[in-house]
Amino acid sequence: ASSTSLFLSADELEPGMRVRGEVVSLEPYGAMIRLAPGVKALCPPHHVSDVPGRTSSAKVKEGAKLQFRVLHVDRTRNRVSVTHKKTLVKSDLSIVSCEKDAIVGKRCHGVVTGVEPYGVFVQLFGVARGLAGLQDLGLSEHQTPKEAYAVGQCVRCTVVRADSVGKLKLSLVDASEGVFGGRAGDVLRAVDVHDFETNEETAVDDDAIGYAAGTVFPAVTVRSIEPESRTVRVVLPDGSSGAITAAHVSDHPETGAALLGTLKTGDEIGPVVVLESGKPGKGRRAVLSRKQTLVSFASREALPETVADVAVGASYPGYVASVASGGVFVRFLGRLTGLCPPSGFQTCFSGVTVDASDRFALGQTVVARVTAVDATAVPPRVSLTLAGAGGSKREQKTKTAASYEVDADPDAFLVRAVFADAEALDVLAEKRAAESSANGETETETGYAVALTRESVQSHFAPGSRLGVVATAIKPYGVLAEAAEDDDAVCLLANAQTPATSSLRSQPSKKSKSKSKSETETETAIAVGDALDVVVLDVDRREGVVDVGARAGLLSGLRKDGEKDDKKNKKKKTSSSSPALGAEVAATLELVKPEYVVVSLPEHGNAIGYCATRAFNAGFGFGVNESRRDDDGETIAPFGGKKVGDSLRVKVVANAASKSPGGRLLLRADAEALGDSTDSNNGGFGSAGGAALTTHPVRA
Repeated sequence: ASSTSLFLSADELEPGMRVRGEVVSLEPYGAMIRLAPGVKALCPPHHVSDVPGRTSSAKVKEGAKLQFRVLHVDRTRNRVSVTHKKTLVKSDLSIVSCEKDAIVGKRCHGVVTGVEPYGVFVQLFGVARGLAGLQDLGLSEHQTPKEAYAVGQCVRCTVVRADSVGKLKLSLVDASEGVFGGRAGDVLRAVDVHDFETNEETAVDDDAIGYAAGTVFPAVTVRSIEPESRTVRVVLPDGSSGAITAAHVSDHPETGAALLGTLKTGDEIGPVVVLESGKPGKGRRAVLSRKQTLVSFASREALPETVADVAVGASYPGYVASVASGGVFVRFLGRLTGLCPPSGFQTCFSGVTVDASDRFALGQTVVARVTAVDATAVPPRVSLTLAGAGGSKREQKTKTAASYEVDADPDAFLVRAVFADAEALDVLAEKRAAESSANGETETETGYAVALTRESVQSHFAPGSRLGVVATAIKPYGVLAEAAEDDDAVCLLANAQTPATSSLRSQPSKKSKSKSKSETETETAIAVGDALDVVVLDVDRREGVVDVGARAGLLSGLRKDGEKDDKKNKKKKTSSSSPALGAEVAATLELVKPEYVVVSLPEHGNAIGYCATRAFNAGFGFGVNESRRDDDGETIAPFGGKKVGDSLRVKVVANAASKSPGGRLLLRADAEALGDSTDSNNGGFGSAGGAALTTHPVRA
């Protein structure tokens, strides 16, 4: 989304502009907003909240300064209307507001203004209006427009015909919000919907043979990437077409977006799973997903496609198809969809108090537990909960380290996705660099480069390796150092990992000794030229940055054989062996990254690991991301405010034998640490969407 626009008068406003304003009054006809001195706007009642039918919001109150988006500007009467619906404010789709914008095939957001037996009326921006007929609503058999749509509901639209900007013909079959967006009190049901495919799907021959949902391909080739929707069009091994939406590039939205931004025509990505079958030669593509949760469960035929595949009490990974006032709709394979009512997610991750529409992002991965199935209803009803969905209490009691099944735990895939995407980005960067070199282009000209080779990392900078470095610069955020093993590596020692002066391999210079006490306390006891013993915590091969640690507690766990234990540590037993799958172990926080933390395992030779700081079911929506930052915009300390040196419990969920990225051990933080107290049996392990963690044994 673009940033807020600056302006001085109403003449400078255009439909679609993002603006900030102050609520000056609340009236029966809407909220009056002051956008600038002498410039006011009206936020109509049904544009105050994203929830259909709601005409008020706790945030929209007198004196509040909020972000809006311009809906319409009437220059003749000097009137401006704006919207506060987050779906519209944050939308990256095209703005259709006038005749020149109304291009057939263009996709945009709009708001439902009327629901009739024959179709749904939608307001876009400016003077643009349209009607989506029954055939363009994506309704299931026997479903009426009023059962799926409500006035005030945000929908995604595709312009089908544009004879008049005020009478556009629209299609909503490309809009999962519209198809699923029931009103409060909607029954729990599996909704039969269309996907984003072309209107030619009405001509599909039902007898044509397509790929079965659940089919897994090791890799597919990128054909093109749509500039607006960021949908990846791919070629399957047999030459047929498929499509991967932006949300299905990865289980993790952040790393998935980075990967999507790097992909080009001809690249291979995978593995992928067919979510919905395409019909060859009929203009419809197979709908695919690269989410490892879905790929893994589909590979084991453990992902349901019909109600006959669903077992009450079982948990399955799925993805958010829509968020409505009646709850969160979760889809699995094919068109099997269930509904989790507000009671099924409001009781978990209580620390996240944002609205459902701000908490869950469309397409994000969730782990849902089935609470009820009514196969006699038309369509069948599947009831879900996101609270404690990682495994029932009965399952937790029976699972032991020996019986733990790696691929049966969807909670382990979040951090796995982070590092799988990182490795994919490394491979693509190496490919780009090789292509540039073959064309006679330099790294400076193209910007494609990988600073550290895979061999260098494996030999010298593997996480957990002990290293000798020399300080080269002192920065506000820590110490920069160089390693003799590779001149291209830049080692970074964060302030929280700075060792005591006594642990330095060489004493500080006279210059550093002459500093005042307050100066050394606020900066560091380390000076340029000091030699340090450190442990590798994390590596970014593309940037060449090696995060290292030298905290006393981290280094003390690496004592050589023959060294005497002090009295405090005499009774503690450590092992250099890797912990077994399913084992619960203690971990110590070492380094905080935006989406994961680095930890050490003191019971296993201070092995180094990586732990996701959130859970699938906590949500990836805008409101959740905002709740993870303080008033200054800084990321809040994870796990309830834990800092470097603090302890937490983790569970081993995968290892090199299970083909984890880079051969890392994977562990998962307990549910209570992640904020879900609804299913904290067995130490909280096994609850909804728990985070995973990866480790490497420390090498002396």
